Amino acid sequence: MVFILIKRDLNSIEWWRINASDKDKLDLPRELKIKLYNGGGGYNFLLDSDIVLEILEAKDWDILEKLEHKEKTTYYQNLKKNSTNKSFKIGWLSPEGEMHYCEYSDHISYVHEILGSDVPTIEKQGWLHIRKYDNGNSFFTSNKRITLEQARTLREELGISVSDEEILYQ
Repeated sequence: MVFILIKRDLNSIEWWRINASDKDKLDLPRELKIKLYNGGGGYNFLLDSDIVLEILEAKDWDILEKLEHKEKTTYYQNLKKNSTNKSFKIGWLSPEGEMHYCEYSDHISYVHEILGSDVPTIEKQGWLHIRKYDNGNSFFTSNKRITLEQARTLREELGISVSDEEILYQ
């Protein structure tokens, strides 16, 4: 398979797959329609204004899971940038009390893309999923006691009340 990293517009850098036979056409005038395929089965066409930043040959999409490839995309960069944006008040709280912020619909993507894990695994490790009610107030979910560091962050940084019974004192 052939993958290309494309800069589209000013704010979008993404990986796409192309047919191997189209690789030699990338330098030709774009009257020839080169079909771009995404990982979800959708497609688009290479535009005159697109800039091909990189070409990568691999046997499947898994190669793009390597950090050196996915960190080049706008999506990854936005997840990373948002992780320190305290205005979101939602995301993931590590057992050490470090808050990882994300946008409303990016909780699962953040775990996969940035933390390199899955939700059940990090929840078993003691991470807390921080969400918001419709009224804008944040809350967390956990089926076990939380660390003292998590309680401190919940109270001081997020304004979430935590009872002493919820804290695991070490």
